[in-house]
Amino acid sequence: MISALPLPRARISSSASISGPASATRSRVPAAAAPLTATGAFADTNGSAALDLPASLEAGVRWQAREDVALFAVVRWLDWSRLEALRVRFDNPAQPDAVDELNYEDAWRFGIGADWAVSPRWTLRAGFAYDTSPTQTEFRSARIPDNDRQIYALGASWTPDPRWQIDIAYNRVTLDDTAFDQTGDFGDRVRGTVQGHADVLSIGATWRF
Repeated sequence: MISALPLPRARISSSASISGPASATRSRVPAAAAPLTATGAFADTNGSAALDLPASLEAGVRWQAREDVALFAVVRWLDWSRLEALRVRFDNPAQPDAVDELNYEDAWRFGIGADWAVSPRWTLRAGFAYDTSPTQTEFRSARIPDNDRQIYALGASWTPDPRWQIDIAYNRVTLDDTAFDQTGDFGDRVRGTVQGHADVLSIGATWRF
């Protein structure tokens, strides 16, 4: 990672892509599926997939609007367009690769936030972020039904003494309704709509020494 930290806390960073193998194990195929395994394919086997994570570029700014109020803004670009497909290679030579055509496009995050120091011991926080999805509508599948997301955040910090700080935060993540219509290599068709959200509660403690 390469970063620069000019005042007033504006930040620009760039990170190199990272790739690493992931392993998965296929479940046993039932006897009724014997015709499918006659060639030696679809039998128990191990597989692996290499995933190139995207490079990113981020810029942010912090403004001390008042002595007790600070405002933040951030924008991040992610180079997801480099990821065209997810390919799983199997140890069984008779088993063809499993390939998901992703054809991702670059994605963005836009975020704003605020800190309010209500007292020397308490700070309240709020923020909002909007993530664009790298998934293109024509390539969206039931396996990866991703879409744009909104993140709403609330938090607080309590500093009982200069050495200790207790942080608590709540995030609400909502996903835009996602429709998909996919036709497989054998004419099979899967259509549907996905709705989703997540609630994340976190608590942390910092001890300075």
